[in-house]
Amino acid sequence: MHPTQDLIALGLVDGRALLYSYQGKGETCTLNTDLGTHKEACRAVLFEPTMGSRVYTASSDKGIRTIDMATGKVAWDVTDAHDEAVNCLTFWEEGGLLVSGDDIGGVKLWDCREGRKKAVASIQKHEDFISDLLVHEGMLFGASGDNTLSTYDLKHRKLVARTMDQEDELLSLSVLKHGKKILAGTQSGVLLVYSWGEWMNCTDRFVGHPETVEALVKVDEETLLTGSSDGLIRLCSVLPNKLLGVLGSHDEFPVERMKMAWDRRVLASIAHDSLVRFWDMSVLEEDEEDEEDEKGVEEDEIEKKEMSERNSGRRRKVSAAVAAAMATNGGKENSGGSSSSSSSSSSSSSSSSSSSSSSSSGSDDEEDEEDEDEDEKGDENGEEGEDEDGAGGNSASSSSSEEQEPGKKGGQQKGSKKMRMTAAESFFKDL
Repeated sequence: MHPTQDLIALGLVDGRALLYSYQGKGETCTLNTDLGTHKEACRAVLFEPTMGSRVYTASSDKGIRTIDMATGKVAWDVTDAHDEAVNCLTFWEEGGLLVSGDDIGGVKLWDCREGRKKAVASIQKHEDFISDLLVHEGMLFGASGDNTLSTYDLKHRKLVARTMDQEDELLSLSVLKHGKKILAGTQSGVLLVYSWGEWMNCTDRFVGHPETVEALVKVDEETLLTGSSDGLIRLCSVLPNKLLGVLGSHDEFPVERMKMAWDRRVLASIAHDSLVRFWDMSVLEEDEEDEEDEKGVEEDEIEKKEMSERNSGRRRKVSAAVAAAMATNGGKENSGGSSSSSSSSSSSSSSSSSSSSSSSSGSDDEEDEEDEDEDEKGDENGEEGEDEDGAGGNSASSSSSEEQEPGKKGGQQKGSKKMRMTAAESFFKDL
């Protein structure tokens, strides 16, 4: 597909190369330009990657040509570019060179300027057809039917590595993880994952496709689309390896090629059903938004749960402190003496105050107000205890003045004790 316009170039088995205009969703594409005819099948079509001012075509007739988009005429043509049929094309932008691969493992680099018809470099390191070519950061990767992947340094024009026999034909290539991983689709359906700089063997295997993976298209640094010979186009996550879903289907016809539009709104795919189908990529964006919403809901639930646990722990601490304060106050009141009615009355008022404190622990929002009420009640109860102690001789006629004296003393101690905060009161104040 064109890098800046809604155009798509097609190579046909009869040798024609055609340029169509993409009309939009629900409409049929219209023929824009006939780019000319090769003697045999046109196997590869490629737009010049920056402005798309040229279209490169390669054929089974061993030839490669360049068509000028402005004039529609052939600007550069090499009839016997390879010794065998040319199978695939890619472009090295930094060096401004076209790269081609043939049916017997040969790879060549071309300067397509007018008058230059000799290859800049020739590489013959494979024994079978070159299925796909990929250029990334000055490195050329070639997937081959001889079960190996070759890595070639374009700047220094030398072979860096060629992998061990993978026991499976490599058919398609893509790069992910910000250039750290190179993926290769294979005939068995396994995706081989290579780590940058470790080219002798794959570092991971992605199993899950039931049939051949003919085409790979990068969606982002974590995901890619795969075109398989079972007719399905799948969305896959890489590291972690997971099949995320199916984008579309060619009704069991093998998918041969896929390309992303320049604005990444549309994916074009072609299969043995002789149709080019266009897929709306906004569907994937909606799925990502749904996942983000679900993640936000989960985070809110976790936060609510943590807050509930903190509040529950706080209530338990309050209840424990109240119980401890009640036990402490009860022990001190019992030791104050139960021989007189005044001490009994004081103990009763203290118990009432503790009961009020215990009930206040049920609500965190009203603790401060209830604590102030309890302090006022405690002071009043202390004063009532002193008054009752003073009237103890009148209420109990059998008690002597000596027996009343300890009662008064006990009441004074109780009153002074109320002036100091108990453990429970101190705890509530800190809250």
